[in-house]
Amino acid sequence: MSIFARYILWSFFVRFGQALAGLTGILLVFDVIANTADITNGGGGLVQPLLIYSGLRLPEIVSLLVPLAVLLAAMIMLFQYSIHGEMVALQAAGVSIHWVIGNLLLAATAVAGAHFWFANDILPETAGRLRLWAELDYHGLPPKGSPSRAPTWFAAGDALVHTGYSSLNGRQLYGITVIRRGEEGRMSDYFTARLATFSDSRWHFEGVERSAMGANQESLGDQAAFDLPISPSRFSKLAAPLEELAFADLLEIRRQQPLGERPPHVYALWLQRKLAQPGASLIMVLLAAPLGLLLGRRSRLLLASFAVISTGFLFFIAERFLLTLGEDGVLPPLIAVWGPMFLFASLAFWLLLKLEE
Repeated sequence: MSIFARYILWSFFVRFGQALAGLTGILLVFDVIANTADITNGGGGLVQPLLIYSGLRLPEIVSLLVPLAVLLAAMIMLFQYSIHGEMVALQAAGVSIHWVIGNLLLAATAVAGAHFWFANDILPETAGRLRLWAELDYHGLPPKGSPSRAPTWFAAGDALVHTGYSSLNGRQLYGITVIRRGEEGRMSDYFTARLATFSDSRWHFEGVERSAMGANQESLGDQAAFDLPISPSRFSKLAAPLEELAFADLLEIRRQQPLGERPPHVYALWLQRKLAQPGASLIMVLLAAPLGLLLGRRSRLLLASFAVISTGFLFFIAERFLLTLGEDGVLPPLIAVWGPMFLFASLAFWLLLKLEE
């Protein structure tokens, strides 16, 4: 790696770290202030609960702000290069604008890889623990693991299951209704139970009453065992918000679709979303490069900053808007997820061509 490449990468990563730390600190402070009353009402004191909340909330904020930090880092770096004459010096040494942007894209690719790992290995655990702690009104210390509480409705094989209430570990279900479907999708069996307990790799039901099609309801006694192809360990994945699930969890649910409680296109959408989200860092570099060089060269810093940041926020708005349309089934997942990236990347390349002219 050449000296120029190391210099560019070092300049970018230093500014990226500063931007990410600054943005994260500001947003975290405002978030803690907004939730201080709820956190301290849990009875755990003042300092310790706030510190624990900050630690569990931090990964979600960092994951949210990574693309914006990349945008600011690339913009500030290019502005400084242009205003201080460093860009002219690089060009005099035979370094082209495209070479500089290529190195920035290389740095953004490294950031995107780290972002993907962080969002899939760290964020799901901390977000799940924080969500369960909030459900407990922040009493005591947060749980050591993500909750495994069963969702209200879930599918298991040929059965559709409704639960009135679930224990936190998901091993006891109360007020259960099980509807079985035949080969043509019609109801073939229907029974209710007062309690279901998972033990010995099977579900054991108590207080079971069955009602077949066209038949009166009959009691099956105090206890009965039925095979439902689902274990409590799966509940945390079925009940969790999709943004909290790791890519591997979404892929597993997508492959075993009968276990999912959402339409198939929603899981397909979020699988692609998990891949596309880190890629937003590359789009941020492409947006910052032409705008920063074009306007920064004229020392119009305020206008350039407004244009770059506004374009970045417009990308995030378009991304969320199309994602919502994709979840509602209005747009196919491919367009809903990758459409904003293709559109804004095309805009950036067009500005680069105009800059060359």
